[in-house]
Amino acid sequence: AQAVLPVTATIGGVEVPVSYAGLTPGYVGLYQVNVTLSGGVPTGDNLPVVIRQNGIESNPHLPIRISIR
Repeated sequence: AQAVLPVTATIGGVEVPVSYAGLTPGYVGLYQVNVTLSGGVPTGDNLPVVIRQNGIESNPHLPIRISIR
């Protein structure tokens, strides 16, 4: 099920488009956020990833797994 409220994401301070935000099929209570990375996203080993929904931000200092397909 998709998230009801809009979700935004930034990587290294650059906003990236969210293509899906919601429950992960087959995993109870696990949410996923899919974003599209473009050439404008900075590169590096320690970039803050921030997810926002309903005025609440994720902690940019926690490691978040990023998978590129």
